[in-house]
Amino acid sequence: SFDSAKIFAHMALDIYPDLEDANLLLAYVASQYEQYDQAIEYFRTIPKTDIERYYQAQQQVADLQERRGDLKEALKTLDKLSIVDDSPDLQTQIGDIARRDEQYKRALKAYNKAFELLKAENPDAELHWSLYYSRGIVHERLKQWPKAEQDLKKALEIEPNHPYVLNYLGYSWADQGKNLDEAQEMILKAVTLRPD
Repeated sequence: SFDSAKIFAHMALDIYPDLEDANLLLAYVASQYEQYDQAIEYFRTIPKTDIERYYQAQQQVADLQERRGDLKEALKTLDKLSIVDDSPDLQTQIGDIARRDEQYKRALKAYNKAFELLKAENPDAELHWSLYYSRGIVHERLKQWPKAEQDLKKALEIEPNHPYVLNYLGYSWADQGKNLDEAQEMILKAVTLRPD
């Protein structure tokens, strides 16, 4: 149980005050109880010298900042982190938070950078459908429909039965009065796959 985990983690910290695993455990337990400020404090105990864990802990901090509704602070946390060690995951997280904060230009810049970093890592890799889907949403919000449609179609090509993609592209076409038969088919399929 979480209570037992907390007790043992605190006992471990009494013996070894710098034990990162105990602080991480307490951070995860606090976040499960939605004690975001406390969880952030525990995550912030991870030192910069442990680069991999520090990086992961800071991404968790940004996630918790977003969950408590402080999107601008979450973006600041991630921006600082991107100076130290940038990655496709980090840029995707920045894009997702900026999109939810309706900072669409900033989201687009982050998603484009994520694509760039992924291509640099492995030019032949099949990219994840969700990155195309997210960037497609941002293009649509910025009224760049041809680019949005291209990204949404690519997401659908990779993940042909994903209800979110089917729904978003279907409704986008329907709103524009385009491809109405196909749009209706996609929306009905999305509802069948995800009735709620």
